[in-house]
Amino acid sequence: MKTIGSVIRELRKEKGISQEELSVILGVTAQAVSKWENDNGLPDISLLVPIADYFDISLDYLFLRSDDSQGLEYDEIKDRYTKARELFLLYPNNYRYHLKLADAEYQLAFSELLNDGSPDRIDELTQDALLHYEAVIDNSTDGELIEIAVVGKILTLRFLERTDEADWSAEFEYPDPKIITADQIMMLTSQGRALKEYLEKENCSNL
Repeated sequence: MKTIGSVIRELRKEKGISQEELSVILGVTAQAVSKWENDNGLPDISLLVPIADYFDISLDYLFLRSDDSQGLEYDEIKDRYTKARELFLLYPNNYRYHLKLADAEYQLAFSELLNDGSPDRIDELTQDALLHYEAVIDNSTDGELIEIAVVGKILTLRFLERTDEADWSAEFEYPDPKIITADQIMMLTSQGRALKEYLEKENCSNL
């Protein structure tokens, strides 16, 4: 039977971090994390949002009210965007929140596209996403955040059909020297593969 502790343990292992590393991120002791994971205690209520935010899940998922954090519906994507925007406005100098907002903007733009949303709204979301991705790339000192932001930037550029810029970013901004094209980047994530599939369908339909 799943518990909040078992969910935290699974998510921590998926991230590839230790109990000690998670405790530092959350500002608690390693013993506290161990207690949660062994169902000998629960996180303080003030830690629930930071936990959900760090693992990029909803509170519903943490509380076992959802079986999957993937395959979000349109309303859920809008809710995630709203939450990301609120956190960004509260912590504008935290580049993790820049990144989360950029991801939410890109996801919402793609969802708007699939749901015949307003072209102006889609353009606004994608332009904002690019600004936030570039803020992370230019200003963050966290290599992991920068790498994720580069991927997001490349997907957004491909979404906007700015292929040359996307390929330049793949070759010169992504840290792996074996990756030199946007198409290679797109195959690294489920979002990228979904975009690639969409663009290929659009190209076929326009022939």
